[in-house]
Amino acid sequence: MLNIKRYLLICLLLSSAFAIGQNTMPPVFEINADTSVAKIPDLYWSMYIDTSGIYSVQDIHTEPLASKLHVNNTKQTGTGICGLNHFWQRLRLKNNVAKEIKIVFFNIPLVDEYDLFIYRNDQLSEHYFTGSLVPYSKRDGNKLKEAITISIAPNEEILVYKHLYSDIMYNRTPIEIGYYVEADFIKTQFIDQATQTRTKWNWFIAGLLIFGFFINLFFFWISRETLYLYMSLLLFAEALWYLTLDKINFLPEAVRLEFYLVNYITGMIFWFLVTQFVRKFLKTSLYYPKWDKVILIVMISFVLFTPVSDFIVKNYFSLKVTEVVGWVWQFMFFALMTMLLLSFLFFKKEKDRLTNFSVIAAVPTFLLWSLGYNIRNFYYIVTGLFDWSVPAWADYLLRKMSIFEMFCVGWFAVLFTWIMLQRYALLRKQIHKQALENAKERNELITQQNEMLEIQVEQRTADLKLSIDNLKLTQAQLIQSEKMASLGELTAGIAHEIQNPLNFVNNFAEVSTELVNEMLEEIAKGNLADAKTLASDIVQNLEKINVHGKRADAIVKGMLQHSRSNSGNKEATDINALADEYLRLAYHGLRAKDKSFNATMKTDLDESIGQIQVVPQDIGRVILNLITNAFHAVDEKKKKEPTGFNPAVSVTTRKAGDSIEIKIQDNGNGIPPQHIDKIFQPFFTTKPTGQGTGLGLSMSYDIVKAHGGLLKVETKEGEGTQFLIILPIH
Repeated sequence: MLNIKRYLLICLLLSSAFAIGQNTMPPVFEINADTSVAKIPDLYWSMYIDTSGIYSVQDIHTEPLASKLHVNNTKQTGTGICGLNHFWQRLRLKNNVAKEIKIVFFNIPLVDEYDLFIYRNDQLSEHYFTGSLVPYSKRDGNKLKEAITISIAPNEEILVYKHLYSDIMYNRTPIEIGYYVEADFIKTQFIDQATQTRTKWNWFIAGLLIFGFFINLFFFWISRETLYLYMSLLLFAEALWYLTLDKINFLPEAVRLEFYLVNYITGMIFWFLVTQFVRKFLKTSLYYPKWDKVILIVMISFVLFTPVSDFIVKNYFSLKVTEVVGWVWQFMFFALMTMLLLSFLFFKKEKDRLTNFSVIAAVPTFLLWSLGYNIRNFYYIVTGLFDWSVPAWADYLLRKMSIFEMFCVGWFAVLFTWIMLQRYALLRKQIHKQALENAKERNELITQQNEMLEIQVEQRTADLKLSIDNLKLTQAQLIQSEKMASLGELTAGIAHEIQNPLNFVNNFAEVSTELVNEMLEEIAKGNLADAKTLASDIVQNLEKINVHGKRADAIVKGMLQHSRSNSGNKEATDINALADEYLRLAYHGLRAKDKSFNATMKTDLDESIGQIQVVPQDIGRVILNLITNAFHAVDEKKKKEPTGFNPAVSVTTRKAGDSIEIKIQDNGNGIPPQHIDKIFQPFFTTKPTGQGTGLGLSMSYDIVKAHGGLLKVETKEGEGTQFLIILPIH
């Protein structure tokens, strides 16, 4: 008997616990029609805010969390703001229609992400996932409208869990569903029509804004005035925001990135542009500098604070900190919009028609931004905290705030675009009037200036003629100086070269005298054979004297040719002999000046060249100049590197088709890259002042070009330089 009582007591307790657990479930919402749209009353759904975001549907479906879901017991239906929470809703549905019913769950209001879990016979049978910030490829159901469709058999009862997550979300949002029998009915009646009207208005406003963007951008391109640029860019930023409303996505696989770009990055730019436009339009920095600085500080603080509040705080701090930061952001936004509104009302210095009309264009929009949204947020907070109710008309107006904003933005865009057009037209009239006045003054000034210019032209012409004459004289003197400078380089070498043949002449003359005396003695003795031998030696000596005498004569003639002005007549010239002669003359000339100078001379002369038609003194001057420069280059490098460096200069000639090539190469320091393009310019020199005229390479280039040839240079800094003279044979 005692055991029976205990058994009955246990059963009673279990049934009581089961009854308590069942009491947490919401009442069943019964479907009694084929087609309808229903916003489920608060009585039929329960909710739970998961601040940690770690619970699964199985956790929510079982104890102890299952009993924590509660109905919305406030007087406000589906209102209240919650930040960064995972929000669970539970709903029981039963189909009383004698047909299979299809149910569609709308994403209203738009939620970043939400899961839909369906329990049939207390078993999880289906799971769907979608949301405004979910990539299209990962969405279930209707991807564009974010709608999930499920089926309920006749007399079947199901349990639905809806898991929502959003950065900013209405945490008591009522569940809104549509149910139907026909396959296409939900698409045409519930999904398309639900957003058709708002989408059309969004596109209309976006089109209006883009039209204004192009107009203001066009006038900016004409006038280059930044005011038009600010206006065009802020209209484009706002148009971009409207295009992304109601699921108009440009990046379907990166909708979260697009959301942040449009709502935060573009939003920050938009408020920056709005502020800059107002400051520029009203010229607050000019007329009210202190007030302008305050606006600028508030604007910069607001723009910089936005990413902190939207990204850092919401993701890394508690809900309370997030709410406080959100209110700080809201206050900064209110302060900025209020200051811009007051600027149009009380801080406009100019009293012209367009500035006064701008008040009508700006006040509705800034009034809505400064007061409208703050009143709405205050309404949500107060009614949620104190469980107050408000009149239906007030609730309707507050819920339609986005519609009012749409019309205010359109009003702002149209009127201000018109104002900017009128402003441009007025500016053109002023410019035209000023241009006429300036033209009259300019014509008078031009007449006076023409008279003065005629006098100045006559004076300048006379001065220019005198300058040209002086320049020609100076040029001739410089050219002659360059010739004499190269002659000076040759003097010591010529002296050395003449000395050698003169020594030979003197020596052979002395020997010949001795031979003549011996020959006379042999004749006197009657030794005619020995006399004939001595006579033969005398003849050979005389021939050698003749050769060396001609050599000295050639050197003297070459010196005279080099120093005198040439006739410009081409002569048959042995290029090999000319190159070899000037190589030795240049070498001995430098040796005479500096006994420590020494260098290896190399020649590789093509004997097949023969004689070609050139002006010998000109080509000789070119060869001498290039060889002298080569010797100077190796000498400078030797002074910097006294050990381990063997200076060398080579002269090479060869025949190449219808032309000959004369190559003069050294292993000196080379020519720096910054000088390579200037070396053939007149008067350019790297030598110290007084040691070079800068005309040598310039004259050489002109001489070779006058012969129809080319003068090229190849150099590598630190390794050496090679000059190449190319002359045509004919």
